[in-house]
Amino acid sequence: MYCKYCGKPVPDGRTCSCRQNQNTEPVKMQPQSNQKRKPPVSEKRPPKSNGKGLLIGAFACSVWMVLLFLLLRFVFADAAIRAFGADGIYSYVIYVLPLTLGVIGLLLGIFAVWDRTIRTASIVAILVSVLGMSGIVGAMIFLPYEPEISSRAEEDEPKEDASAPQDSKEKKGEEVSEETTALNEVMKQYKAGNLDYIQAKESLDEINEEDLEGEEAEKLLNFQDELEMDLKVQMSHLAEISDYKTIMENLRNMETAVQGSDEVLTDLRETYEPEYILYLDTESRKLAEAGQSKEAVSMLEEAKPLVDDSQAVTALILDIQSGVTGGDYILPDSNSRYLTESDIQYLSIREINYAKNEIYARHGRRFQSQELQNYFNSKSWYRGTIEPSDFQQSVLNDYEKKNAELLSKREFSMESGGYKLDVN
Repeated sequence: MYCKYCGKPVPDGRTCSCRQNQNTEPVKMQPQSNQKRKPPVSEKRPPKSNGKGLLIGAFACSVWMVLLFLLLRFVFADAAIRAFGADGIYSYVIYVLPLTLGVIGLLLGIFAVWDRTIRTASIVAILVSVLGMSGIVGAMIFLPYEPEISSRAEEDEPKEDASAPQDSKEKKGEEVSEETTALNEVMKQYKAGNLDYIQAKESLDEINEEDLEGEEAEKLLNFQDELEMDLKVQMSHLAEISDYKTIMENLRNMETAVQGSDEVLTDLRETYEPEYILYLDTESRKLAEAGQSKEAVSMLEEAKPLVDDSQAVTALILDIQSGVTGGDYILPDSNSRYLTESDIQYLSIREINYAKNEIYARHGRRFQSQELQNYFNSKSWYRGTIEPSDFQQSVLNDYEKKNAELLSKREFSMESGGYKLDVN
């Protein structure tokens, strides 16, 4: 029961202590309600931030990602292959473990961004993780790990016949190894610029090709093709700037150094010697017309040892010394290059005949035809000293022989029996 004066609970049969105060008035008791009281509303506070710990973890994962990759890729790789022989598995481990750390660091950085106080640092941590993972993926694509020692390769090697003598097997192994090593060394020195075409070819000649098989034999063939292509490209660049003298000097030096004939050098000489002689003809005439005949003759004299057809250069020297610069010739370069149909298509049949005999007249031949003799006597360069019966075709160079045949063929195709000369 409750006291009606103060409302305090009082045991049955007892009087409340508040009765001692006679002025106390009865307390009106409020009926108890069955409605539940609402708990007091507390102010919501943001949870304590743990972003700094996430940020530290993100940077730690990024740093360890790089260190772990470097250790697995460059420090422990070969040792692990020797120890476990699991080169295939290890090639994946090198990249998988560091990338796993990178992903963890990336996630930690992303979660740390929610802490506004360290948002900038969190973004930096994310970028570091992304760059680190990109570098590892790039290394995996462009610089994949290639183990130097492979236990699988050793297990898969065919076993040699046990009946074969041990000494012969070891000797064969040494020879193959030496040839392969020699080939690799030649290629290395050539690419470093320490060997030229001839030196590289001589070094390859010392390698026994029969001891090279499979990929090594193919490597040798490819390297030989590379040597030849590089030389041709080098000569082509010199020809583009009309530096034919350097081309012929290089060819002459290489031909002197090479032991025996070289097909590549022969092809290059056949290609560039006619161009060089034509170049000499053009340049010497320019010098002569400019009053520098001595310089023109000096240039031609320097060129004579560089060409096989020295007679063509000698003819150019005689022309310069005789004061002929091309105006007195029908075909001034018929002794220094191969003529074509287009060169003679507009000449008359008489000019064709004169041009053909012009080739012989260069060498001092006289003519039975008074018409021809009178024509060449009018030329300042002509020195007729050899009678027709004493003239030898052997004095002609290759250009002159071929051009005389071309002109003769053209003459007789224009008229049966050719041009009718006056023999009186």
